[in-house]
Amino acid sequence: MTLEPVGERIIVKRLMENERGKLIIPNQLKEASLVGRVVAKGPDATWVEVGEIVLFGRYAGFKLPVDGKYIAAAYEDCLLMNCEDVISKVCGDAEAAPKEEALAAHG
Repeated sequence: MTLEPVGERIIVKRLMENERGKLIIPNQLKEASLVGRVVAKGPDATWVEVGEIVLFGRYAGFKLPVDGKYIAAAYEDCLLMNCEDVISKVCGDAEAAPKEEALAAHG
C-alpha cells in the first residue's frame, strides 16, 4: 500500500550514516540522521521534488508506524513532515563529497 501526503506534507526516508571506522556503535547510542531523501510529496509541496535530498531538524515530523497492513514495510525509517520542517535542500552529489570539502565550500 502506498501513501499519498496531502497539502504541503512530504515523506522523507532517512539516509543511514556510514560505519565510523571499525568501532561498532549499538543502535541505541546512534543519533538519527538529519538528512533524508523525499519519497513522496503532497500536491501543494511545490518547491521540493521526489528524489531530492533534504536536511531537516532533529524534531521534525513523526515516524510512520509501519504495521504491514496499512503502512508497508517500504516506509521503514520514514518521516511524515510539513515542507516548513525542511531546513535546506542538499545540492550536488552529497554522498561523494567529504564533509570537510562541503564545509570549506561554504566558507
